[in-house]
Amino acid sequence: MAQFKISVVEVKAEDKSLAKALIIAIAKVENDPNYVAYRQCRKLRRVVRSLLDMTGIHLSGGGIPELIKFQDHFWDYKITVYQGMACKDIMFEVVVDFPKRFNLLYDDVEIHYHVIVNITGAMGKRFMCKACNK
Repeated sequence: MAQFKISVVEVKAEDKSLAKALIIAIAKVENDPNYVAYRQCRKLRRVVRSLLDMTGIHLSGGGIPELIKFQDHFWDYKITVYQGMACKDIMFEVVVDFPKRFNLLYDDVEIHYHVIVNITGAMGKRFMCKACNK
């Protein structure tokens, strides 16, 4: 998968990419000092384990049921998941106006989530993942 500078953070993970993507996205929104380490997939294992233990979510992939549970847990964030890089490609979104929001990109070929850091830049550059190769 191609990656370009700022628009999309490719989550390099063999498993639990949804939980890792959520942690990276929240770290970005909150200006967490660990954001760069998380983005490089360092320091994530313990944070992911803590998140999954706290929420009671058992990830084997991460689909709509898990997204709903995470959205309930992160009640003050609006999670939007795109399945491609067009406005019409939204696969998950809660229709409320939360003060904090972030976007994820779902690659349904790799069954993997990535963090969209800059939605305008990502859509403008047409981030190409295996699922979005339109």
